[in-house]
Amino acid sequence: MVALGDAVPKFSPKSLLLTIDTEADNPEWGRAGAANTSHVNLKALPRFFQTVKELGIRPTFFVTHSVLEEKDFASRIDPFLQVGAEIGAHLHVEETPPFGPWDAKAEGSPLPLSDEILEEKFFALHNAITENFGSPLSFRSGRWILDGRLVKLLEKYHYRVDSSVTPGISWRLLGRPDYLTCPLGAYRLKGGGAPLDVDSSLWEVPVTIWQPHRFNSFPGGLLLGQFLSMPLHSRTSLTASILRTLRPRAITPLWLRPAFVSSEDMREAALGASAHSDYAHIMLHSSELFPGTSPYASTSGEVDRVFHRLEKICRDLLERGYQPRTLGDYASRLFTSPVTL
Repeated sequence: MVALGDAVPKFSPKSLLLTIDTEADNPEWGRAGAANTSHVNLKALPRFFQTVKELGIRPTFFVTHSVLEEKDFASRIDPFLQVGAEIGAHLHVEETPPFGPWDAKAEGSPLPLSDEILEEKFFALHNAITENFGSPLSFRSGRWILDGRLVKLLEKYHYRVDSSVTPGISWRLLGRPDYLTCPLGAYRLKGGGAPLDVDSSLWEVPVTIWQPHRFNSFPGGLLLGQFLSMPLHSRTSLTASILRTLRPRAITPLWLRPAFVSSEDMREAALGASAHSDYAHIMLHSSELFPGTSPYASTSGEVDRVFHRLEKICRDLLERGYQPRTLGDYASRLFTSPVTL
């Protein structure tokens, strides 16, 4: 469980944040490793650039170590940087050196890694970004896993903002954190879990996820949330199909994720969350922008649908007065003039 610090800030006008987990192809959400990463999805960046340029959006790219090793990544990302985009860090431990027997044991999670190995991997990613693009200010952990050790590393290497928390979602059945009671908007982190329990200067800016009735708002909801809060769209098991069918609309988490949430549902999510947050935070994976590199976008038609949804929700938010900002820009507002509810 991630503990909380300062109250939620509130600014006007509200901010439109778009973050992209820029990583290896993963058509079945399998466990990509250091030896079998491909990055065909990066071919989508020119089309994506035209989209964000037309909308006036300045995205934040959370990049993995394997992406940084692609020889043409710098040239592909440069047009975005020229219009004010941001590069943040995205730690996928299974594709970040040093590699060793600990990777098989960790199975893509930083939690089983020793403190020493975790920091070595963290530094390898941080250093690769710094050498190519300058020191990153923003971070998102792979698989939405945040713990106290990562918070300490983020502070040590002078990050300003994290975006690893998914409010209203528990990943406990997968051996990951439980975020069922976390706020919808920005807040200061305090610790992040045992053994760390000290005030942190780091701000958490979660992805926007809205539920009309959160799991912690009714008796037994926190238990129910362990089974019904995770995204089920790409899961094909009979159990997942049953849960999708039985999950009531009122407790279904609606993400600002064009890959698997309709334009109408994203609009509802943005409207619902607006009373609790001064931003709308949309997220994508780079693999969702190119056919066959994500379970959510297997065909060109499905990719077109993702782009259409993205354009529609962005235009809707812009028409309502939201101002595009990178995550680092938004964090700067938090540090310089926080206004609390």
